[in-house]
Amino acid sequence: MGQATDSSSTDNIFERIAAMRLLESSKTYQCRNYLDKDLPSCSYPSHGDSVDVGCRAKMIEWLSSIAEFCGFDRDTVCVATSLSDRFLSQSTQEARNAINDRRQFQLLFITALHVSVKVREPAHMDGPLLSKLSRGKYAAHEFAECERHLLEGLHWRISCPTATDFVYELLSLLPKHGIRPTVKQTLLEVASRMSTLAMSDFEFITTRPSLVALAAILESVRCMSYRDFPSRQRKEFFASLEEVGGTSITAGNIPSVRMWLKDHCIADVVNDETYPDMALSVNRTAESESSLEGCSPVCVSSLSFRDNNK
Repeated sequence: MGQATDSSSTDNIFERIAAMRLLESSKTYQCRNYLDKDLPSCSYPSHGDSVDVGCRAKMIEWLSSIAEFCGFDRDTVCVATSLSDRFLSQSTQEARNAINDRRQFQLLFITALHVSVKVREPAHMDGPLLSKLSRGKYAAHEFAECERHLLEGLHWRISCPTATDFVYELLSLLPKHGIRPTVKQTLLEVASRMSTLAMSDFEFITTRPSLVALAAILESVRCMSYRDFPSRQRKEFFASLEEVGGTSITAGNIPSVRMWLKDHCIADVVNDETYPDMALSVNRTAESESSLEGCSPVCVSSLSFRDNNK
């Protein structure tokens, strides 16, 4: 009876992951490199006010600080970023306006956070509060208008699975025996954090969340000692990951995403204070030149909320 229950549970996990992958692969949730200078832009000149990768990084950094202050989940910012990216990936005048106007770009990201909070958090951020958070740079009615444009532009499709959602489901396939609950929790926290950092980087704007999640899990496992995650359990887990994905865990872009995570995220996520055993393993295997330089937010002074000039 126990085996039947385990088999049924695994089948349910496979079905959920398949449904999530089908959703993320639909055209509705695809993004493009909307900052590519070769793509069509607005019909009028931007006068040097168009956005770049640094502007996006600065906005994500600011939204993350707001989320941390309010006690929101990191994934709430990921959803807000996804909503913004999907909107900006469209060939609409509103999207082009935001790409060519930092003020509109900034307004869009704050509004996207507002929508994300509505969907994923018990709290609520109304127009006056948003205006206050922006230090009066935007009026409440501007957020309302931007929200309408955002939702209509996305056809009200705002519930796409995030990389962290995939991490949670994929880790449900961990072997039932031979791994302590604390180890499973560590893998969940580390892989989720790495996924969040990766999905915040513009380099992965066209990469599916499921692929980033898989790469983050594989890197997290690599950082574990064999005492905590024995070889036999690793083989069993990797076989399950390949079965649910229908491909090898070394296929496609997975190795390159893992390398990016190793070079840009490991030192930030794994440290001696939080995960001492994992950090020891990382210190033994990571290359000395690995650093976090690529993850440093670029300061864009014109995006500061302290500037109330339009």
